[in-house]
Amino acid sequence: MTTFPKNLSPKRLLKLLKLERNPHSSLALFDTATRHPGYTHSPVVFHHILCRLVDSRLISHLSRIVQLIETQKCNCPEDVALTVIKAYAKNSMPDKALDVFQRMMQSFGCEPGIRSYNTLLNAFAESNRWEEAESFFMYFETVGMEPNLQTYNISIRIACRKKHFKEAKQLLDCMCKRVYDQTGLLENGKVDEAISLWGILQQSGCSADASTYGVLIHGLCKNGYLKRALDILQEAEFGEGKVDCFGYSSMIDGLGKQGRLDEVAGLLCRIVQGGHKLNPYVYNPLIQAFVRAFRLDDEVQFFGGVGSMGYSPSVVSYNALISGLCKAERFGMFQRKNVDMALNLCNHVLENALKPDATMHNIIIHGLCSVGKVEDALQLYLKIRQRNCATNLVTYNTIMEGLYKTGEYEKASEIWAQISTDELQLDIISYNITLKALCSCGKISDAVGFLDDALERGILPTVITWNILVRAVLTTGFKTALSI
Repeated sequence: MTTFPKNLSPKRLLKLLKLERNPHSSLALFDTATRHPGYTHSPVVFHHILCRLVDSRLISHLSRIVQLIETQKCNCPEDVALTVIKAYAKNSMPDKALDVFQRMMQSFGCEPGIRSYNTLLNAFAESNRWEEAESFFMYFETVGMEPNLQTYNISIRIACRKKHFKEAKQLLDCMCKRVYDQTGLLENGKVDEAISLWGILQQSGCSADASTYGVLIHGLCKNGYLKRALDILQEAEFGEGKVDCFGYSSMIDGLGKQGRLDEVAGLLCRIVQGGHKLNPYVYNPLIQAFVRAFRLDDEVQFFGGVGSMGYSPSVVSYNALISGLCKAERFGMFQRKNVDMALNLCNHVLENALKPDATMHNIIIHGLCSVGKVEDALQLYLKIRQRNCATNLVTYNTIMEGLYKTGEYEKASEIWAQISTDELQLDIISYNITLKALCSCGKISDAVGFLDDALERGILPTVITWNILVRAVLTTGFKTALSI
């Protein structure tokens, strides 16, 4: 007989249990430890001993172990309860399995998950309790438990055994629609497994809809499998044209990120020729593809012709193109005045009764300031205020920074005052802009005063804040720093 140490730990007992090859001896050792003074079993120990009792000759002991867990008030993970449910299911005892399932919170301190639901569903199926299995499957929806691939497999098997083949086909179609979302294969980069599963579903006669194709194309593009995604897209188009906006936009985005703009243009022609109408989900990734490649001449030309395709660009579409034009000007990509073109586009938004948002204004103001056209940016800012158009703190910070950089300190101070007047909450970016301007002209004492003001408002400095001040001190000299 094994002699336990005075201070027996669950870890020590688990090692001893694993050394016992005979399940009966292991159970006897477990029972002896249960009576050991000052000792309490852990969830891991309970899980181990329950796994040893799955055999039909030992299954009668399961109930007292579960009772011990409940008495001891040991909160266990679902795996522990699942072991008991599986044991009863394996031994054709679905009623016992149901009882454990219903008492999981009381006995184990945990709620049943999809694995427990599927195991009980399978227990009814294996015991030929068809009506109870079907009722329990309906119960999934009642409690909001989302079926997964295994759930559908069990339900399809039940329908086939009952010779309800029409119902089985409906379940298979339903599985097709959900399988990619539910398994998460593509989201986790398991592309080969997803493609293999796709092939199995097709061989099974599963009819995929536009949503299924869209999810598959998106997942393949996201993981870099563009050739496979294009094959799937063509398969859908040449079949019954089952491709939705999600599928097309994913394909355009994937091709655009690799700079394959000719293929993007070809795909766009197929979309229009196929009778599909352009919408923001398809058009915006298209704009971003051209902007990313600085093919703005092509994009501007295309932008002007989308009206004939029955599409009116949204504010988001305008923002993407305007941002691209401003970046191109800033990096010297074109000789023509792209920022001026961006301003014209902004006016075009107003002419088409669209309402420019703060993002559009911020892009243009930042673009103007970046190429030294601060006065134009200021005039645009004043025009925005006169029209009561949308602005935010980024708008004020951007124009204020531009004015400081050109030495317009008085005008920049007016913007600072306007922020408070308009009851906007200053942030550390606002302070960093002002601190940098003050330090650049040697007013370090004033800069420190602004820092104190920020701290009093509960605005904490960042690494950028300290870098500004340290560089200023190093530039002006150590004596100046001591005088502060």
